[in-house]
Amino acid sequence: MQKVKIVFVVGGSSGIGFYIARHLAANNMKVYVGARSFKEKEGISTFDNGADYHRLFVDVTDAASLQRAVAQILSLEDSIDVLINCAAQICLGAAE
Repeated sequence: MQKVKIVFVVGGSSGIGFYIARHLAANNMKVYVGARSFKEKEGISTFDNGADYHRLFVDVTDAASLQRAVAQILSLEDSIDVLINCAAQICLGAAE
């Protein structure tokens, strides 16, 4: 039997990260989704397609936050097989 792949999608609460995480979870991968919007909503959840995923609070601008999220995953899993970064920040206004 083949090992289930462990996937960590950073920035997966919406947009392309959400759809990537949803697709991977539906295809029998164990998916951890990290996002700032999960600050008060960590835990196991279910996509609208019935696939489960794990929500983790992650702020990519804070190295300690990233280290905590990775440590949380590694406390439950042997490894992280795939890392997908879709985290983004929208900047509106003039750029100099």
